[in-house]
Amino acid sequence: MIPALLLVGLAAWLIHRSHKGQTARSFASIGLLVTAWFYFLVNSSFFGVSWPWNDERAWSSNQWIFFVFTLGLTATAILRLIQRPAADPPGRAVEESLAGPEPRA
Repeated sequence: MIPALLLVGLAAWLIHRSHKGQTARSFASIGLLVTAWFYFLVNSSFFGVSWPWNDERAWSSNQWIFFVFTLGLTATAILRLIQRPAADPPGRAVEESLAGPEPRA
């Protein structure tokens, strides 16, 4: 129950930030970070998996793969948060909206 309340609180905070001009990149990065680690930790606790340095219950290959991909998602999200978005050339958005969809070949 507590993890669900924490995620609902995070969602409310993100909604509040979106009304103040939060970018979609920031929203997606924060959401990805929180949910990836949330599911990793819930999966670990649900299946009774401890930390890898604990000899009592070692990690399976599934847990290691999950951990590596969670680290990859984390690195990608952090890079996207600190990277500045590329600016569109001036007038490009107006030209595209006036031109309409491209014809199919």
